[in-house]
Amino acid sequence: MSQAPRAPRGPSIKPTASNKAGAYIDKSDTQGAHNRSQHVGMSHQGLKNRITTGQAKGGTATSFLSKHDQNKAAASVLNTKAAQTTKSQVGRGAMHNKQAVNANFNANAIGARTAPIVKVAQKQANGSITTFNAKVTQTRMVVKKGPDGVRSQSTFATGLTPLQKPAPGPSLKPTTKANVTGIANGATGLRKVGAPAAKPLALGDQKRFKGVTKNALPGNVKKPGQK
Repeated sequence: MSQAPRAPRGPSIKPTASNKAGAYIDKSDTQGAHNRSQHVGMSHQGLKNRITTGQAKGGTATSFLSKHDQNKAAASVLNTKAAQTTKSQVGRGAMHNKQAVNANFNANAIGARTAPIVKVAQKQANGSITTFNAKVTQTRMVVKKGPDGVRSQSTFATGLTPLQKPAPGPSLKPTTKANVTGIANGATGLRKVGAPAAKPLALGDQKRFKGVTKNALPGNVKKPGQK
């Protein structure tokens, strides 16, 4: 008995630079890093709390909108020669040795279409804290040597281009109010319309109608087998 032919192999899909960076970050976090927990998905209020509690040094706290945004930023760093050199230097050093490497975001170099977006909280000179969203222009990755090798300890934005906040839309609240206390108040202005004139029922050609129905009377219906 002949065997059915095997299905042709589908096209191989190579992981993108962002996917590779995301896998590296995920692996690093399982080894004790905090790329995702401290720099992805935080709210503006959470970022403000990091500033007021002193966790964010320099008066600025950022958080990527999604893992994909952080993956693109990390890929742009890992794609540079400086990142490879830094990882090698950290790997040759003592345990827990760490260094930081910066890189401008380069969408073309990693095959990305858009820049990463982050939420930002920033302390002002008068002590207030403003919040906004921004496009990432530069990213810093801190690499650290651990028992399992060199990992990405932290990845966050350092260069920002603030995005304009959307303009407020028009007010949909009514400017005037109509008070109606009864139907009679408005009925006086209605125009009276007379009832339509009665029209005779038209059944078309009456003679043809009778000719069609005359043979259908009960007396003219014969039972099966009856002559």
